[in-house]
Amino acid sequence: MISVPRRGAKRSAAIAGLRAMIRSLGGVLGQGIIVVIMEFAPERTLGLRYAFVGFGLLLLLSLPIVLTIPDAARERRRKRAEEEAAGPTAVLEPGR
Repeated sequence: MISVPRRGAKRSAAIAGLRAMIRSLGGVLGQGIIVVIMEFAPERTLGLRYAFVGFGLLLLLSLPIVLTIPDAARERRRKRAEEEAAGPTAVLEPGR
């Protein structure tokens, strides 16, 4: 029997592929930028220092952007924990 993939499976595969592509692109661009910086620096060690300090500053500057990304999974866990801590909410009627 042939199984037809669900819509969610296609979507998650597309997201995984996009994530891998962006990760590879970041590695290639990062290495290229480091090579260019090292080439124009007076010494290679000084070029590496410039590159690592520059990438470190870039990471620090991108931190506020990362912190604005909503965390829906954490909100769901918190809501579930609050509901479990509150206990049952159903009102029981006395028997007749």
